[in-house]
Amino acid sequence: MHRSRDRMQCRYQLRNGLMIGCIVFLLANVSACHAFSQGSDVVAEPTPVKEQKEMSERFIEAIRNHDRSVLERVSSAPPGLPRDIDAIINTLDAESRELAVELVTLQDSSMSAKFLLRRTADPDANVATLAVENLSKIIVKPPASEIIAIIPSRPDPFIRSKLYLQTGDLREEGILEQLRRASAGEKDEDVKLHSLAARAKQGGGPEASEFVSIVSKTVPDDALKMQDLLVYIGRANLAKGVITWLDNEEGVMRLGSDRQNSQARMCDVGVWTVHLLKVKLPFETTYLRNFTPEEIEETRKLLSTF
Repeated sequence: MHRSRDRMQCRYQLRNGLMIGCIVFLLANVSACHAFSQGSDVVAEPTPVKEQKEMSERFIEAIRNHDRSVLERVSSAPPGLPRDIDAIINTLDAESRELAVELVTLQDSSMSAKFLLRRTADPDANVATLAVENLSKIIVKPPASEIIAIIPSRPDPFIRSKLYLQTGDLREEGILEQLRRASAGEKDEDVKLHSLAARAKQGGGPEASEFVSIVSKTVPDDALKMQDLLVYIGRANLAKGVITWLDNEEGVMRLGSDRQNSQARMCDVGVWTVHLLKVKLPFETTYLRNFTPEEIEETRKLLSTF
């Protein structure tokens, strides 16, 4: 009796299991058929690559139309935008290329750095100048070797000078020797000077000595340029080059407003340059002014100890 009841219970469980399996199978097939029938109405989500390409195209179209609002939307620009702009750069006019340089600078990526470096060869001087100036503003810099490699190929002396100075600011191994090789064939005197400053900043001993010699022969018209380069190099011991400036009382620049008939003399600029190089002077130097003969003499004595 018990066995008969057990057999009946097994048959009941088996039948129920088969019924449940059939129901699941039917539901699955109905769902699949429904999905298939609706297939023509289903739109696939765009792939990230396709979506970014479309975004680039929209940004490029705005750039082409000189729409400066793209600068306000830079946060939504795809990371590959510099590459995509570069691919069609020859179809853009100078104003559009200038806008592209501004936009890519704001992205500040490794792609931005490469884009800006290439734009330093732009046929339009304004675009090339903006590119080289913005190259100094971005945080993600190109490798020094990439900058140095293209310097000799840039026809504009201003661009070459800027690239030399920017390379001198970098902290990588082997820059000094690369700069020496790249500048060996330079013909332009002003570019040579900027290259020399870059090498002196990189720790070149012979270059530093040569630079001091040039500083000592500076004429008033070049005093401010040499001051800028001395501050760029940032080595206090090079201040000894301005000793010769302290004997020169020729005017270099106006002091104060146009109504004031006062000029900073070469000797004043010399003292001020020493201060900018962070050499401690024994008198007040909070601003450029006409320094007294006694102060100028104190500066001379101090520099003679360098």
